Amino acid sequence: MQNYPILLTATENYVPFATCLITSIIYNTNKIVGGGQNKPYCFYILSDFLSKSTQEKLSKLQAKLSIIYPLEITIHLCDDAEFRENNLPKLNENYLCFYRLLFERFLDFSAQKVLYLDVDMIVLWDLREIFAMDLEDKVCGVVLDYKANRLLMPKDESHPPLNLSQGYFNSGLLLIDVQKWRAQEIESQILHSMDSYHFKEHDQSILSYILKDKVKILPLYWNVLVYYFINAKTKEEGGNFNISYTRNQLNNALKNPKIVHYYLDYKPWRDDKIYVDTKGEFLGKYWWDIAQKTPVFTDELMRLKESASQARVFQAALGFLLLKFARFGLYFLLPIQAYWIMKKGLDNQASQEIPRGDYNLSIEISKEAIKAYNKGKGRLLALPFRILNLQKRFQLAKKRLEGL
Repeated sequence: MQNYPILLTATENYVPFATCLITSIIYNTNKIVGGGQNKPYCFYILSDFLSKSTQEKLSKLQAKLSIIYPLEITIHLCDDAEFRENNLPKLNENYLCFYRLLFERFLDFSAQKVLYLDVDMIVLWDLREIFAMDLEDKVCGVVLDYKANRLLMPKDESHPPLNLSQGYFNSGLLLIDVQKWRAQEIESQILHSMDSYHFKEHDQSILSYILKDKVKILPLYWNVLVYYFINAKTKEEGGNFNISYTRNQLNNALKNPKIVHYYLDYKPWRDDKIYVDTKGEFLGKYWWDIAQKTPVFTDELMRLKESASQARVFQAALGFLLLKFARFGLYFLLPIQAYWIMKKGLDNQASQEIPRGDYNLSIEISKEAIKAYNKGKGRLLALPFRILNLQKRFQLAKKRLEGL
């Protein structure tokens, strides 16, 4: 392998977040461990448009980060035509999520492996380790996604519905054997499949369909979704489990994540806290620590900090106040309190600091309270039971994390 190729997709507005990810990779690469063979990272940024000024800033970023560890940044502008013609659903008003499916058109032919990463991630480990993993006879290394019903519906009656629930993976991280991908003509299969099925979850649905039985399941710590820190039940715990990993594997990932994935709406540039991890740190802190070190784009990123720090102040305070009522056994007052606070606000109580150990539960309680308020009297009356169930779930999760 001549270098470590990494694929990223980013719009003009998302480039600063991509540079934060790149910076986290560079800062967590141990030059000493490389044994003098510090082969460069080669970042391929796939986009629909990047202004000249942004491209110049990326060039400056490359120069500054190369002082720490060698890297190259290459930009490829892609055409949406193939995706528009097949009426594929847009994500965030664009087709960028599908660009990774065409990576072999941009990649050096001699490449053996390529790693795709979503830009809403932060790397906390030496990423060269994942490139050294043996994929055996598989096309791709992946981390399994949340367990849910994933039904692929056909565009016409000539194809049957397909259940992808078993083995469905998160496409935010893909370690691809390039030679096998090309030999098995995966891109051709992908393009052909676009005529056959509706891909509700965009590229993730396509890849889980095409690569079924062609993937190696990687350890969970390589792609830890932030929601796992507050809601994860493993397969051996029975019932409605949502994680297809063992409890030991989940605990290891939560305690020692190598990549944190701020997926869906859990973006640290919008909410600088998100949730508290097993070490008592806000998950957003890891991202902001790197944002401050990101060359060239530092000021642009840090301008988002003030609004991000205020993102869920009211929700956290609301949830914490209701939690205190619950701990005193005053469950019958919760509907009244929730309604009154939603109507009148919290005044000075919103600025109080919430103990880290209570933060996650407070946020989840506030979600239930806000939902109950918006849905009306019936849902409000059920609020005490929902909060009690949350308390029980969090207590059980704590015991499982501690191995009790």
